[in-house]
Amino acid sequence: MAPIDSAVTTACACPTTKGDPLCRAVARAFLFLYMSLTNAPARGCSFVLRSQIPIGAGLGSSGSICVCLAAAFLTTRASKRITRGHAPQLSPDDLDAINRWALAGEVCTHGTPSGVDNAISTWGGVLVYRQPSSSSSSSSSTSTSSSPSAGSPSSSPSSSPTREYSGSGAAQPPPSTHFLSSPATATAQQLSVLLIDTNQPRSTRAQLDKVASFTRSHPVFAATLLAAIDALSVSAARLFTGDDDDDDDDATAGSLALRNNDDRVRRLGALMRLNHHLLVALGASHPRVERACEIVAEKGVGWAKLTGAGGGGCVLVLLEPGMVADGRREKLGEAKGELVRERFGVIEAGVGGDGVGVDVSSC
Repeated sequence: MAPIDSAVTTACACPTTKGDPLCRAVARAFLFLYMSLTNAPARGCSFVLRSQIPIGAGLGSSGSICVCLAAAFLTTRASKRITRGHAPQLSPDDLDAINRWALAGEVCTHGTPSGVDNAISTWGGVLVYRQPSSSSSSSSSTSTSSSPSAGSPSSSPSSSPTREYSGSGAAQPPPSTHFLSSPATATAQQLSVLLIDTNQPRSTRAQLDKVASFTRSHPVFAATLLAAIDALSVSAARLFTGDDDDDDDDATAGSLALRNNDDRVRRLGALMRLNHHLLVALGASHPRVERACEIVAEKGVGWAKLTGAGGGGCVLVLLEPGMVADGRREKLGEAKGELVRERFGVIEAGVGGDGVGVDVSSC
């Protein structure tokens, strides 16, 4: 990696980016993937990368960027041209190669990424991710995520961990990543959400270090919080799959929630709110995040929680059923107006979208 680090130092030496850790991280991932996946031409090349995802906001921007870079470089590589199309039309081998190389790029950016951002950006849909537990750890955490609306002949990066896939010839996510079925994804696509950008920059690596320090200082308390987060995430996934058997509710109430989509949304919102409070206890929040959550609660438009590693970035809001309908738009507009007045960014979004795609029609 020494030649890459030297090139990164040169690339980030201009006055506008000198010393910017974000510039260094992106440049390092770009150069690693470029040098690993392309037959570098003698002449110079220009690359244009555009993203509508806020940077450093807890929305997986670096994971999506690494997926795009891996797909682009694999597409243009003479010895390994991936199939044109869109997930899931891309071949299993193509998706496998893109995901593995994107994870390697994420390692350049974050050091120890979970792999969930590049996975959801590659395959799309909705997934449940469980952090693999080590032999020295007695707990693990689970999260539910959804996508927003080749250095060797095998095209597998030697710098990333080997991950085994199962299935009859189809590319599958790593064992720690379980994608929900198409009906579950269709259910997720019915949800209405807001993304609130706190405009508070933060570093994913710094946030992870902060939580890790808290965990070392309070191991028993942290383990209890992580176990509760795991249980909440499992319950949330069951709301999508129709296998909700929450011990806190009787069978009749559970069946009603699965038959009535509005009840399903409200139960999911309650789980999101609990999840946020647990993350606050872990030290992952920020005053700007808390203010955004307060406005959402005061206006009664839905349930809010921090995203990503917290510490700023974005807040995810699950809107109350029917909130985007014409009759309730005024109430939602009042909430959005208050957020804008307090210098928050507001984006109406969806979940469960498509994964990576390759379009060469304009090339």
